[in-house]
Amino acid sequence: MHEDGAKIKWVNRRVSTDQSVIGEVLYHPGGFAGPRWQDCFELMVLHSGGGDAIIDGRSAELRPDVVYLFKPGKQEHFRFSREQETHQCWCKIKPARLPADLMQALDEAVSSVAASVFSSVCWRPRWRCGQPPARRWRGKSISWP
Repeated sequence: MHEDGAKIKWVNRRVSTDQSVIGEVLYHPGGFAGPRWQDCFELMVLHSGGGDAIIDGRSAELRPDVVYLFKPGKQEHFRFSREQETHQCWCKIKPARLPADLMQALDEAVSSVAASVFSSVCWRPRWRCGQPPARRWRGKSISWP
């Protein structure tokens, strides 16, 4: 079992706490991760390469420029391209860190969306350089780890 992956060229966990991780990894051809149990909400984007995600025994293709949402309580196994390197970025957060209404929205959300659509909705600058983003969700204060 390779929960954190195998055939990894490099990995960078830019932010890593006991409640959340933001990072990126470059897998050699044939790299893989899992099987593992997902305990977080995780957003994943492939910048290059591709592969398959097997979630609770069901296979789904992974393609570059698509944002994937993985939800807690699922068994996952990722197999990346055998022909080329796969560059992956991710952000994961434990459910306990999220407000109940955001967790419900994520539970009801689709599993993938084109990165161009996602970025136009989610990554619009909401603050000026040097100023942190607001720590609020739907009018409620939230704390970041």
